[in-house]
Amino acid sequence: MDERLDETIATAGGLSRRTVNKGLAWSVPVIVGAFAAPAESASTVDTTPQATLSLVTAQKGQKDSQNRQVWLTLSFTGVVGDNEVVVTGITGGSWDVTGAKATVTSDKPSPTIMVTRLDSNASQSFTLSYTVNGSAYTAPFTIISTPVKDK
Repeated sequence: MDERLDETIATAGGLSRRTVNKGLAWSVPVIVGAFAAPAESASTVDTTPQATLSLVTAQKGQKDSQNRQVWLTLSFTGVVGDNEVVVTGITGGSWDVTGAKATVTSDKPSPTIMVTRLDSNASQSFTLSYTVNGSAYTAPFTIISTPVKDK
């Protein structure tokens, strides 16, 4: 290209093509960075599994010698995702909680779990110890006196 044309452009607009190209070269990384950052941080919805116990209902089940089944219905609110609930213990008497666990989802927020009360002299007020996704919690409950058939 003719140098006189470059000078004419520089004189007419105050900028040469070379100056404009230098400016563009420096501005491209800034523009790219401005568009790349929001894409990485766009997700603000918390999808971490979670569930909050709101109610424990306990009903007597079948009795075998001194042992009695007890059906615990655990009602959860604020359920997000799949949550593993494990009964880890019960105070107030002797209990067998082996294998007492369930998965809580928004479609099934109130699982029923069977535990066994190992003595007939247990108190009527109990404290349930349980975990939700590995975090430990406790909740008080009493047993409804009307026995239910094996579920």
